[in-house]
Amino acid sequence: MTKRQSELMSLFKRLYEDNALGRIPDEQYRILSNEYIAEQENIKNALPELTDRLQDLKDSTTNFDRFLDNAHKYTEIDELTPELLHTFIKRILEIA
Repeated sequence: MTKRQSELMSLFKRLYEDNALGRIPDEQYRILSNEYIAEQENIKNALPELTDRLQDLKDSTTNFDRFLDNAHKYTEIDELTPELLHTFIKRILEIA
């Protein structure tokens, strides 16, 4: 959407120049410029929400990766060390 936003600005500039130079009629200019303006507004309104959703997905991925690292760390226990026992107790107390 960010890329399309830049493309729309470029298209709108060319459209304006084409109209100013008489390459396209005023009516065609009006129709196309209204469509470009409407699309820009849609992007402007949708982009913040989509950016937030993308960040949430990135955060979820990071949390999932962290979970997998911990799962591997705690599923392959060869010896119960004091550090590991304290970690388990701490987690149990956090949940309770």
